Amino acid sequence: MLDNISGWIKKQVRQAGKTGVVLGLSGGIDSALAAFLAVRGLGKEQVFGIYLPCESNPRDIADARLVEQKLGIKTFLSDLTDVYRELIQLYPKAPKSVNINLKPRLRMITLYHHAGLHDCLVLGTGNKSELRLGYFTKYGDGGVDLLPLGDLYKHEVTTLARQIGVPQPIINKPPSAGLHDGQTDEGEIGLSYGEIDHILECLEKGIPCESSQDNIDKVKLLVKASEHKRDCLPTFYKDKQAEMEIVISPDLKILPQRYQVIYREEPVEMTLKEYELFKFLSSHPGKVFTREQLLKAVWGDDFWGGARTVDVHIRRLRSKLEGAGDTFIETIHSVGYAFRKI
Repeated sequence: MLDNISGWIKKQVRQAGKTGVVLGLSGGIDSALAAFLAVRGLGKEQVFGIYLPCESNPRDIADARLVEQKLGIKTFLSDLTDVYRELIQLYPKAPKSVNINLKPRLRMITLYHHAGLHDCLVLGTGNKSELRLGYFTKYGDGGVDLLPLGDLYKHEVTTLARQIGVPQPIINKPPSAGLHDGQTDEGEIGLSYGEIDHILECLEKGIPCESSQDNIDKVKLLVKASEHKRDCLPTFYKDKQAEMEIVISPDLKILPQRYQVIYREEPVEMTLKEYELFKFLSSHPGKVFTREQLLKAVWGDDFWGGARTVDVHIRRLRSKLEGAGDTFIETIHSVGYAFRKI
């Protein structure tokens, strides 16, 4: 996994024609792991770490410097405290909950400034748990070019951090966005990451969940309420044909502009790869594809995983779409899969 992700970072930078990446070093486990992976893929000369304190706890900078010291990357300090305090004075009546999101947005602006100076991409540090819950600031820490941790749940981030050698004090540190004193992710969300990851994985796989119904409903609500953070921007099209929908059956359609599948008038929660696999198969009804052909078409030539990856994603798609007896994806024994002609 470590080589897969670091190789992916290298490929993305090359395809963009950039020289490297910049990322914010917060002192947390996500930014530390992202930095380690970037150095593994690009080399330390192509990775720039930016310290972005904004009324921050001094310990965060001390922890972030552990990453700098271990990796030997070049770093820059941009203290945004004065800028932030001056800015909120312009809006004296704004609630704290609104003002607080200025901090990650100021950080985003600063990161893109450094990216421009060094001809780099901005490396995001958000993980799958945060992204699914919407636990990030739109056009703040969500405003990045790459998300190397975007398909990793929090427990997977912790596992990889241990494997790659992230300093132990950072691994042991309670996750926090660092937006105000005493703030922690789990305290603010009201659930532990262990519970969150369990519920999200069960929902994704369509399997029974051992958590309480109240906690399951809470996670579902957070996912639903934050859809606008993950979706493409709604756009008005003067030519209605541009805002097309692909109708597969009366109950099933695809909205390509939103990367979304609608089944029985309800959006289906899918990962990006599940969506891409479903869209590819459904665009070739009746045609049989081997697992290897599907891997190449959906995951690309550089993907190092095996055929089991396809089987897992097919199983998840079936659990989400075929619960009422409909059969869309057929198994062609000893060959592969085909989308049933409708």
